[in-house]
Amino acid sequence: MTKLSMTDIGARLRESRMARGLTQDEVAGHLGVTRPVVSKIEAGNKLINSIELLNLAELYGVAVDQILSPATESMSFSFRGAAKSPDSKKAVMLLEKVVRETESLEDMLARKGAVQQ
Repeated sequence: MTKLSMTDIGARLRESRMARGLTQDEVAGHLGVTRPVVSKIEAGNKLINSIELLNLAELYGVAVDQILSPATESMSFSFRGAAKSPDSKKAVMLLEKVVRETESLEDMLARKGAVQQ
């Protein structure tokens, strides 16, 4: 199994942030760190812990395995422009989370079925 470098992970995090339309400052505020820390993470120059990774994946509307897996076959989606108010942004994030978790569950069930056969 191929292992991703911190640079690869950082690049995926940067792409996910940009797809979400967030700035490094906004992400820094969400994580409780400074913008240069986010920049270092995205450049692959700072290790990211599991809690930060989970928080970022949720903020960006992606699954953690989408960031960490060498070959990602999962569907990429994003609801852009639909969320203007804080309430609608929250609703969109919840909907995206349901879709991600459904996709993850389908993946697990498919793997379990392959093991049982």
